[in-house]
Amino acid sequence: GWNVADDPTPLSHSLDRVARHLGMATPSILDRVVEIWPDVAGVLANHSTPVAIHHRNLLITTSDPALIEAIRWRGTTIVEQLSARLGTGDEITGIEVRRAT
Repeated sequence: GWNVADDPTPLSHSLDRVARHLGMATPSILDRVVEIWPDVAGVLANHSTPVAIHHRNLLITTSDPALIEAIRWRGTTIVEQLSARLGTGDEITGIEVRRAT
């Protein structure tokens, strides 16, 4: 007969497991970072985008080369603010900034 244990696992749960196994953040954490990015980065958010989290490091892209250094300079503050807002277990420990291609 049918059993609740026989229900298929939601795809989002499987993707979260795979992401964690690969050292990547779950999609929901990156979505949350994108949501709070304007508050955390201030005016820097106008021309920069969080695009990935890998091993707790946030990858940010920008089309403005001058902003690369500005974001790096504020890196510690950005990391602290993101981690405080994301909560325990979802902390960001570093950032990497690249020029958008």
